[in-house]
Amino acid sequence: MLRRGFPRTHYFAQAKSVQMVAAARCAETFDPPGSVNLWRLTDDLEDCLDSIWENWLDDAGTWQPFFERVA
Repeated sequence: MLRRGFPRTHYFAQAKSVQMVAAARCAETFDPPGSVNLWRLTDDLEDCLDSIWENWLDDAGTWQPFFERVA
């Protein structure tokens, strides 16, 4: 379904879905005030990752072999 709706970015949409589930589960089990973890970064790191993510999306075709190996 994701491949049909997001032909260029479906692998990244899958990865983002997994990230959101992991973040929710982590928040349920480990959520001390002011903590930082892989699923909840500082605002500066989130902004940096968002800009890098956009670059990865622009070059999505080169990531296909990686995602296929992971699958």
